[in-house]
Amino acid sequence: MSWHLLAGVAQVALIVAFVVTQRRAGRSVGELLVAALAMALLAVGTFAGAGWAMVVAGVFYAVWLLNQLFLWIKPSLPVRARTGVAGARRVDHVLLGAISVVVLALTWFAVAAAGLAPLA
Repeated sequence: MSWHLLAGVAQVALIVAFVVTQRRAGRSVGELLVAALAMALLAVGTFAGAGWAMVVAGVFYAVWLLNQLFLWIKPSLPVRARTGVAGARRVDHVLLGAISVVVLALTWFAVAAAGLAPLA
């Protein structure tokens, strides 16, 4: 199995986890649709082995991972004050962060295997 296929599977797993956790947090379907469609486009491009999609996905998920790390360290105050479920949201950020680490690693392995990385 090629790296790009493994990265695509991991991206699909992240999309599913993202949609589930965000719906549980009360996000609207419209908000989720925009984010999930962008992520799905990157996953499809990665499955196809498109170099541009793998590089963009690698950068996107690197930033995504940093965002999950910051949200885990300091959950958003309005969510905590409004619902009192900061603990559950923290678990969601840990879950998304852990999956993001796998996605990021597999995506960059796919980029390197495709010969697109500067040091490949």
